[in-house]
Amino acid sequence: MSNRPIQSYNNLIDNILDYIKEAYIQVNREWIITGWNTSAARVFSITNKAPMGTHLMENWPGVFSAIYAELDVYLLADTDINQEKVFESKFEDEDLILEIKAILNPAGISLLVNKLSRSKQTEWNDENERLKCEAAFEKSPLPKWIYDLETLQFLDVNQAAVDLYGYSKEEFLKMKLKDIRTDEEKVVLDDIIQNQIKKDMTNQSLVIHKRKNGEELFVSVKGTSMYYNDKAARMVFVVDLTGLHTIAGALASSEQRFKLLVQDGSDLVTIFDQQGVYKFASPTAARVLGVEPELLIGKNVFDFVHPEDRETARLQFKLVETQNRVIMPPFRYRHFNGETRWMETIITNRLNDPVIKGIITNSRDVTERILQEIERKKILDRFNTVSKATSDTIWDLNLTTSSITWNKGLQGLFGYKLDFTTLDWWKSKVHPDDLERILAHFVSMIKQGLAKSKLEYRFQCANGKYKAVFDRSYIQYDEHGRGNRIIGSMQDVTEQKRYIAEIEVQNAKLREISFIQSHKLRAPLAAFMGLISLIDTKDKDPETFYEIHPMLLQTAKEIDIVIRTITEEAER
Repeated sequence: MSNRPIQSYNNLIDNILDYIKEAYIQVNREWIITGWNTSAARVFSITNKAPMGTHLMENWPGVFSAIYAELDVYLLADTDINQEKVFESKFEDEDLILEIKAILNPAGISLLVNKLSRSKQTEWNDENERLKCEAAFEKSPLPKWIYDLETLQFLDVNQAAVDLYGYSKEEFLKMKLKDIRTDEEKVVLDDIIQNQIKKDMTNQSLVIHKRKNGEELFVSVKGTSMYYNDKAARMVFVVDLTGLHTIAGALASSEQRFKLLVQDGSDLVTIFDQQGVYKFASPTAARVLGVEPELLIGKNVFDFVHPEDRETARLQFKLVETQNRVIMPPFRYRHFNGETRWMETIITNRLNDPVIKGIITNSRDVTERILQEIERKKILDRFNTVSKATSDTIWDLNLTTSSITWNKGLQGLFGYKLDFTTLDWWKSKVHPDDLERILAHFVSMIKQGLAKSKLEYRFQCANGKYKAVFDRSYIQYDEHGRGNRIIGSMQDVTEQKRYIAEIEVQNAKLREISFIQSHKLRAPLAAFMGLISLIDTKDKDPETFYEIHPMLLQTAKEIDIVIRTITEEAER
């Protein structure tokens, strides 16, 4: 969105301040003067911009000393300020009485100074002043009205309000504030009246009003308390913002985006000249850099860049002269609290833009991310140092981010040239028949609060083949007892598994041989030994020998068959 509507809006607000009869001086939380209106220039004889950027007490110590002391006590209390707070004081000398009102708000301190005569308590009741104010009220180019603070009835309107809203003055004086609001805005009005409108306090808001013909107006309204014909009332200034956008309501959306990005966003938005001198800094400077944005104006950004990164930053900044957009790599920047922070910046050339006439940067603090990357690199370096003493694959799983850091063993054992992967990647490499068992194992371990784990599974290599791994791991828990990290070591046990399988086969053969020996060989051997004992008997006649001889031969053949079987089993 172009900055022209916002610039026009700010100019209109400045015009509003110039119509306020009180002297208005704006300072930040450090009492540095950031602005004033025409009345202040007249009351305090300001003829140039000399006070801008200086401390309030350096210019008018006597006038503001009482209110300064009271406000300083309030600020030192470190109170969380969510709404405006009003302090009042008076300053008197021989010729002058000043009533000083300080409005404390999150943006700074607004000082309203009312010049009083000694014979009168208020300038509005002074006839001459009253006539002057009435003339200024009626002739103002800005729509204005006065309404009863209790009944919300219009008490007076000027001609600019009549022209903008389409009602005659007589019609206005028969109406109330709600009569120029849309149905939705009536609810908003109730909230503003109940919670925001307070006596002696200034209030400003962006609202939608309704003209007599039904058209909607997007306006900024600012009200201040007063007495009108002895009634507690509010005078309201209206700035019509509808014409600043092509459709009603577009400014509201743009204002929200602007506030989100520039004021409430996490990014720091700045504008520099070609030498890197600050021309503008968004309010987020207080959070990102630790300094109020106005204190950066006129300073060179490279004075805050880390000396080791300064030359690179200058070269990147200079690239914008030939490129409309440059993305700078992260660089170190000195925070105003003395810390070194990491910044990431996008530079955009708007030197030819008649409104901006500068170089815009969007910067964000990426310190946490960079430190995490540095820590991950340290872990990886340690992993790779360990890998020189072992062939194991070491892994570190962050359960919070589901990311895994690997040492070089991942490439050495499995062929993957990777340092970091996701948990899902690891799941895709575990053999499908093993995955459910492994996941259930870790879930059970964490539920029981156990730390040390051992298991075996198959893991796929880059060539598609699987290797058997023996995985030892250690589960780390946070202070709440939740598992947040698992560090493991994967050992290739494929050859060991194959060797064990071969041994198992040999053992099976030995068991088979043992069975043959204990069962099949024992029977014929016992028969053979029995027959031998018969032959050995001396009183046996030859006929008996002839009868036993065939049986001996048969038994010998059976023994031979068993022995052959054992030999064949052993050779297989």
